[in-house]
This record gives sequence, C-alpha cells and structure tokens, in this order.
Amino acid sequence: MAARNASPEGRLPPRVSLIYGNQAHAAERAAEAVLDAVLGEGARDFSLQRFDAGALLRPGAAADGKTVDDVRAAFETVPFLVERYAVLVKHVELLRAPVRKSSRKRSAADGKSGRPAAQTSDDEAPVAQVSDDEAPAAAEVLAAPPAEAPLPGAPAERLHEIVLRNMQVPPEGCWVVLLAEARNERDLPRALLTAAKGQGRIQKFVTYDDYEPIDWALEEARRHGLALERAHVRWLIQALGNDQGRLARELEKLALLFPPQTTPDEAAWRAAIHGEQHASLFFINEKLGERDLPGALAILEQFLGNTPGELPLLIGVLARHFRQLHRIREQVQARLSEQELAARLKVHPFVLGRLQRTAEGFSTVELERILDALARIDLGFRLHAQTAPMVLRDFVQRLCQGGFRDAGVRGGAAR
Repeated sequence: MAARNASPEGRLPPRVSLIYGNQAHAAERAAEAVLDAVLGEGARDFSLQRFDAGALLRPGAAADGKTVDDVRAAFETVPFLVERYAVLVKHVELLRAPVRKSSRKRSAADGKSGRPAAQTSDDEAPVAQVSDDEAPAAAEVLAAPPAEAPLPGAPAERLHEIVLRNMQVPPEGCWVVLLAEARNERDLPRALLTAAKGQGRIQKFVTYDDYEPIDWALEEARRHGLALERAHVRWLIQALGNDQGRLARELEKLALLFPPQTTPDEAAWRAAIHGEQHASLFFINEKLGERDLPGALAILEQFLGNTPGELPLLIGVLARHFRQLHRIREQVQARLSEQELAARLKVHPFVLGRLQRTAEGFSTVELERILDALARIDLGFRLHAQTAPMVLRDFVQRLCQGGFRDAGVRGGAAR
C-alpha cells in the first residue's frame, strides 16, 4: 500500500536527521515528527524500517531476528509502491568507526618500537573543530569505502560504515533518521556527527539534573484533559523526577482517575501519585543544602526501599553536586562572570544561581571533608556493600548537623 506523502517537496525535512539527548521521550517525538513530514499518514509497512543498534550489537540473535545486514538491505532496497521511504536507527552512540589498515600498521610498528600506539579511531578525536561550514568538506575526507567494498570487522564497526555511507549519499527517495542517548556531541561517533552536519540537521534534547519541566508537564496534562495547577505539576516532578517519558506515562494514567477538566485537591492528587512515587535523587541535594535532616532522610529511605541496588548512582550524584559547590567556592576570588562560571561547571545559568546560594552555606574546608567522606563511602561500598545504607544514613545526619565543620570528623580527612 502506498504511503500518503502529505508534505510538499519544498517543505520536507533534510534527508538526514540526527536526534540526541538524555530525554528519550522528547527525542522520539521529534523523530516521529520527521517521519510524519516525510511519509505522511497511512500505512508504513513498506516505507519505514526501524532498527535498534543496541539489539543488533548484543551477543546472540536479536529478539526480532534482525541483523546488521538487514540494515544494509533496508537502505539499498527501494520498496515498491512508495515515493519516499525512511530508515530509523536508534542508539547510534554505540557505533564505532573502524581503524584503517594504514593506521593498524602504524600502531603495530609503534608497538614494536616501544613507542605508544597512536590514537587513530575517529571516535577518539575531538568533535568541536568541525563547523557547519566545514562539514561538507570534512564529510568527503571521512568518506566511507565504496558501496561494493567488503565490510569486515566487528558488528559495531560494520554498522557504523553502513550508516555513514548512507548518510553521506542517501539513496534516492530515502530519509535517514538516527537517535542517540548522549548529553554532548563528543559522546557521539565523530564521523556520523560530521556527516549529519554536512547533509542534514541535528536536534538536541538535553535537560540538566535540577531542571523542572513544569511548563512542558502542564501542556502535556492539558493534552490529556487534566486541569492542573503549577503546584500539582511540581509535586509530580518531586515524586517522579524530571524524565519526560516517565512524567508523560504517569499523566496518562492519572487522566483515567480524574474527570476531564476537573482540578483535583492536594490530598487526592498526592494519594494518586503516591503508589508510583520515586523521589528524584537530585532533590536530596536540595535538602542537604538546606541541612533539612528529616527531608533528606525521607528521600534516602525511599531510594533505599525502591532501588537498593543503585547506591553507586546516589553516591555519584552526591559527589558531583558537592564537587560543583567546591568549585564555586574556589572561584569566588577569580571574579568570573556568571556566564563564565556556568560554562566551566557545564550547567545552565539558572541552575548556577541555585548552586551559588547553596555554596554560601558551606566553607571550602567543609566541602573538602564532605568530598573525602563520599570517596570513602564509595570505596566502602565496593568492599562492603551490605553496610552502605547505614553509612549513608550516618553521612546525611552528620552533614545536616554540621559534623563536617569539625576537624575531627569521622570519615572525613582533617585539613
């Protein structure tokens, strides 16, 4: 059945779309918008092929039986009865550029001579040097082998070459849509990034730890017929975190509980979301910054109850937060502008203001002791995981009660 291609030629999206970020829900919506513009409405049995690189590269047969060679066939085989077709590949951040033969020989020679081997993979080179103006030329330099060349190597390398080749010269009538889970361009394969800049467009959907998508959630709630106020959405984000996919699924379920266009009271709303409550780890930083012992312990206990196997994630979140506060305290004398400091910390300026206010409540020495204690907790978890919950409770209590201000604090190095 022919797909109805609703968009006129002049309004079609670029032939190549690379969409990445840490908000999978928003990225997938953007990909669907591209597919709708290219393929229009109607059946897509012949005009759309979807692949997941994570499944293709997993050892053993994929659950759907697809292989890397199926991706190659999807690009090269023009389907019947359609004007345009699309190939979508998810998780392209897993692909790896192959090392060329000349590079392998040079690396082998360096190894025999005792010299360190040269870094030759495209993925290991910096990304930022390629500008939009330079991208077409760079794409020619990084061109993949001709179509008839064999594609030896590991599956990740073979899939990389297949995708790259078809990005650089998309087959007639074919649109290439790629999805990746990554926070930065440097986390993407360099050659694919360069080809996307030269042949299409890149869309980024990244949110930061302290970001509260209140306006987005209100719009999503309206789409489901929920008449919510900002306080309702804030409670929901505090319970579930800021992942848009999780919030969208929860709002869809809550729409079944409350009549359309009615505003639930606080008690009913909190009771409705309590069963799915999963407090965001990042709110424990806020409670610790306020030295709110009951609030911090409540979040910690909820985390320990729901996800006891993810303590390294919690330790990492805490360490990152207090490292940022320590860097802010160090920069007090540097007279940096807020924009410069935000760039160094790699956070949005609106997040920086909150961090600065929190940092004012800690001395530099206290933050050093906190970071030292977290390093000890991380090491202790690796050696004695069963004691980690007790140690974390002790850490939260001592921090909120000012224990790290004293030189003789247990678990922190005196300075």
